[in-house]
Amino acid sequence: MKRLFIALVFLCLVSFCAAASAQELTLDDAISIALKSNRVIQNSAIETAKFDDRRAGVKSQYLPSTHIFAIGAQPVAPFNFTIDKGTLGNDSLGGAIPESNVKLNTPAHPIGMVAVNVIQPLSAIPTIRKQLGLLDIQKRLTEEQTRLDRQTLVRDVRQLYYSLQSVESSQRAAREMVKLAQEVSRVTKEYVDKRQVLDVDYLESELHLAKAMESVLDLSNQRESLKAKLNQKLGRAVLTEFTVPEIPAVPEGNLPDALDSPADVARKALAQRPEARQAELKIEQAKAELRIASAAFNPSIAAQFTGVEITNVNALLPRQIGIAGVSLTWEPFTWGRKQHELAVHRDEIQEAVNAEQDAKSQVEIDVADQYRRLQLAAARLHVASLGLQMATESLRVAQKQYDVQFSLLKTVLQAQTGLEGASADYQRSLSELWSARAEYERSLGHDQ
Repeated sequence: MKRLFIALVFLCLVSFCAAASAQELTLDDAISIALKSNRVIQNSAIETAKFDDRRAGVKSQYLPSTHIFAIGAQPVAPFNFTIDKGTLGNDSLGGAIPESNVKLNTPAHPIGMVAVNVIQPLSAIPTIRKQLGLLDIQKRLTEEQTRLDRQTLVRDVRQLYYSLQSVESSQRAAREMVKLAQEVSRVTKEYVDKRQVLDVDYLESELHLAKAMESVLDLSNQRESLKAKLNQKLGRAVLTEFTVPEIPAVPEGNLPDALDSPADVARKALAQRPEARQAELKIEQAKAELRIASAAFNPSIAAQFTGVEITNVNALLPRQIGIAGVSLTWEPFTWGRKQHELAVHRDEIQEAVNAEQDAKSQVEIDVADQYRRLQLAAARLHVASLGLQMATESLRVAQKQYDVQFSLLKTVLQAQTGLEGASADYQRSLSELWSARAEYERSLGHDQ
């Protein structure tokens, strides 16, 4: 018992010193820090920024593409050929050039060749535009995912913050219960010395005091765990010290009676929720992919220039060759492959339509559930508030009666236990109402 008391005193001193040097963290500050420093949100923003580079890469396909091929090689055999008589025409006197067949021998020594191919796409330009449109849709999908990540982060920060406030409020109440238990134990010790109560009564009061001190230690451990988790969400060192203000009372504007009707909030949610927007964008994405796949049936037409240069060959052979023109590539027979690919894309469109309907149904269900949860949390808080008032008054009466020996120790201890439970219920109900409010706002698609 003595060790537990010393540990509790030491913990209180450490907590007091830490609180004195720590900075108070408001909920708005916590949300602002989290949105700026949370690593998940930072990665989500990076993923969105990638699309700018991807779009620039696709736009470069509008410009000519250049391919260079170079080779240094050793012929495996001599390159011999014959120029037949008169192949090169006639001279001014009418003689044949050459006058007779000429045999040329090229030894098998190393040669070099460089080929340059420049292609300017023509028929592919509409497809490139479609690809850019598809990238825009994918970027909007990623932006909606970023919004969803931000909303989830804000929800998590709020819940951790309210839980921390609730635990600290319960801890303050538990410390008050320790003081009450210490006073009851002191009075009981006096009665024992006067032989007015039994020793077992004193032991029972000491047991109740020990349980109250244990509760303080347990709540302190919960508080430290919640602080570490909140620091992690804020993207900073988990051991960063801070304090939070007491959990506030709930203003009338946060109660269900001050909210819109369920039908109105469902319409707002469908217009604002990232999940609903993502479902719509996925339909657009599937349609854009179908349009791009349909372009594969068309021939590919491009303006093209090809140049070749050969070194270390017979002087009679051409060293440089260049041709320019329009090229056409077409695969007329695919044995049904392209048709099957289009069928797959059509199926993906239907899947996206079905997924959109499910997503919107889930949004409506979620909003209705959170609306009812908020109503229930408000009702529970009202009940817990009445229970706390009753338990406080019951303990006050029981303690006064015990001081003048009008009641038994067991009555006081039962009243203390009742107050502990009522206080915990009230703090838990208050935290649940704030959490329900945060979940309700999240279900509407609010960014903060």
